[in-house]
Amino acid sequence: MPIPKEGETFRLLNYGTNSVLVANTGIGEGALTSYKGKVYEDQIFELIPRSDGTFYIQTVYVTSADRYGQIFSLPGAVGVAYTYDDVDSKHFTFEEGSSNRAGWYRLVTPAFNLVLTGKPWNYHADGEKYDDQYFKFETDYGEVTKSADA
Repeated sequence: MPIPKEGETFRLLNYGTNSVLVANTGIGEGALTSYKGKVYEDQIFELIPRSDGTFYIQTVYVTSADRYGQIFSLPGAVGVAYTYDDVDSKHFTFEEGSSNRAGWYRLVTPAFNLVLTGKPWNYHADGEKYDDQYFKFETDYGEVTKSADA
């Protein structure tokens, strides 16, 4: 699956864990949830291109405080964050895999040299490449259910 165009929504499915990225967790918490259940709005994202060739990964999820458009971030070696501030940990590039990982991408923050994984911690982008570092942009995800905490 190619990288989605601006304005196209998607879910991020992890190759190694068969889980999807979810936007209702805090810093230091796990970032993935079961793929096989209902599709909730906190699993839906869109890409916002930046002038430097990187992208923001923005959630379309509206929080209980009626806030829309938080940006996904890898703030360090552990966990993820969703904020509105413009920090380098929110700027992503995508490295496509090869062979059995073709069409799957590593989500890399160049400023911190980190890649998202299927575990609660992040990994150095220049280290060994494992299956749980690869994600697919799933644009055909079916009906979306309103999230419980919205």
